[in-house]
Amino acid sequence: ALSAIKQGIDEICITEHVDYGVKLDKDDWEKSDKKLAMNADYDKFFPDMKALTEKYEDQLTIKTGLEFGMQTITIEPFQKVFDKYELDFVILSCHQVGNKEFWTGEFQKGKTQDEYQHLYYEEIYKVIQEYKDYSILGHLDLIQRYSDTIEPPLEKHYDIIEKILKQVIKDGKGIEINTSSERY
Repeated sequence: ALSAIKQGIDEICITEHVDYGVKLDKDDWEKSDKKLAMNADYDKFFPDMKALTEKYEDQLTIKTGLEFGMQTITIEPFQKVFDKYELDFVILSCHQVGNKEFWTGEFQKGKTQDEYQHLYYEEIYKVIQEYKDYSILGHLDLIQRYSDTIEPPLEKHYDIIEKILKQVIKDGKGIEINTSSERY
């Protein structure tokens, strides 16, 4: 918040990650064998955000959001979170398919780069057909970070990517331009 104020920014949004299928909510996590990671701690996140918002209310508008790492098989729990909490912003992303994560290579295992990229884009397209309570589509190119080559053959997937972008635009949603790849 202080950095944003110093830079003259009027409004920011702070988001936390939620990835059902590969992570558990805090209560379920505490009862588990703790092999899966934990989602955002809602009981801490939302009060912390409220306190931060109130602390800087005269200097900066602070919005609260979540990044939903959604799959077709996890739409229902995400809808419950959306319905329960007052969110200013939702980033809809795809961090895994079939509960198989990209960063571990589990999703890509046994598939060619073209196969897993196509399945990734298909999953996103299916999700946005069913789920509409989001603000922007996040990092559409995430799968490239975990691909075999630096220059993935995206042109092979232009048809499905075009369908995704047309649907997002039709639904009046935004498209994130994620610059985190500069880190890598």
